Amino acid sequence: MRGQRLAIVLLLGTLCVSCATKGTIVVLVPDARGHTGHVTVSTEAGVASLSEAGQAVVIAAPATKPGDPYFMSEKKREGIFQDALAVEPEKPLVFNLYFKSDSDRMTADSLSLLKDVVKAAAERDSRDISINGHTDRSGDADYNMRLSNARAHAVRAHLLELGIAPTSLSLAYFGEGDPLVPTADNVHEARNRRVEIVVR
Repeated sequence: MRGQRLAIVLLLGTLCVSCATKGTIVVLVPDARGHTGHVTVSTEAGVASLSEAGQAVVIAAPATKPGDPYFMSEKKREGIFQDALAVEPEKPLVFNLYFKSDSDRMTADSLSLLKDVVKAAAERDSRDISINGHTDRSGDADYNMRLSNARAHAVRAHLLELGIAPTSLSLAYFGEGDPLVPTADNVHEARNRRVEIVVR
């Protein structure tokens, strides 16, 4: 399987599909943020592409072509994958912290939200916290990349001051390339001036 974008799949082998066909089934499901992504399922005999939530494909045997994609209901997914879903980890918590225009300074509301991030990390005993910097599309793309980096580092510094261990934090920055609200170029959009924190 190749994901062109981060995607979450449910995969189960050697099962009875509709009590008739044995094989492997792959189901595409949304991640914690509601993103679905895209997955290509390939065998020696062919490929099948999944790009919508709930799409599934059956592979009868490793050397056979994947079947045609179809939609599997949530109820059926839960029935087939109940054992796997029972041990599924908690869904990540996502916090969006917003920033003043052309700045690495958070808004007052976002600054106060940091205590909720620390509380969630403590309750989960989390050692896996992602900090992802973003900008809107106003200004130059290279400058926005640097600004998103500065925003991510500013949030990291705050979390360290609040007692989060540095080994629990990972940092990434995307400039204007992954907007929360798609806009045309050179548009100011406050909701895109953000750092997304994911607590797992």
